[in-house]
Amino acid sequence: MRIQRLAFFLLLLLSAGTRTSAQEVPEYKKNAFQFNLGNYGVNEINFGFEHFFSARRSLEINGGLVYRNDFLVDMAKDWTNSLYFYERGFTVRAQYKLFKKKPEDSKWRDYISPMIYFKYLYYGKTWFANELKNEKTGDPYDEYIYQTRFRDRFGFQFHFGKIYEMNQTFALEFYYGVGLRGTLVNRIDVAKQDSANAPVYQVNWQDDRFYVRPSIHGGVKLRVSF
Repeated sequence: MRIQRLAFFLLLLLSAGTRTSAQEVPEYKKNAFQFNLGNYGVNEINFGFEHFFSARRSLEINGGLVYRNDFLVDMAKDWTNSLYFYERGFTVRAQYKLFKKKPEDSKWRDYISPMIYFKYLYYGKTWFANELKNEKTGDPYDEYIYQTRFRDRFGFQFHFGKIYEMNQTFALEFYYGVGLRGTLVNRIDVAKQDSANAPVYQVNWQDDRFYVRPSIHGGVKLRVSF
């Protein structure tokens, strides 16, 4: 009788151990760190953390520091929106990803993802040249404005993404999408100089405005899963 009970007990332990081992084999890694290579190439050092609730659902939180890219500042001096590259600041994003079922024997995974974000941008007091034309002669000349600007930007984006899994740990993530963003701007002109040889005078002019614009996005991230 004891031998039968012992055999039955051993069978239960073996069965439980088999089930536990099967449960411990993960179908996917539950977390990943990310570094946004595309943003770094423009003006933002961005890192993210992603947690998988299942093989097909995840939440990513990322944040970054916006830096002044002097190379792009010099390259964009003649652009209409050249002041964009003077800015510094920070940004925070959250996106929920829904993955398609991964095809067998494929290293690619596809997803769609809604995202919300907030970005704070500013540049300190800086002299900028503004090209004008003489009303009488039509000759161009530069006036100079000593100004500072602060911007709060928030919005919604919708991304389409593809992840190439190099192995179980490393992957490259490619994404593109569209969005809508609102921007609250506070610009202060501290002083002006009507021409290069003219005297500088104080103006202390302030402009506050809010606008909404569409946006397009794209980039590539390096992922490390664990």
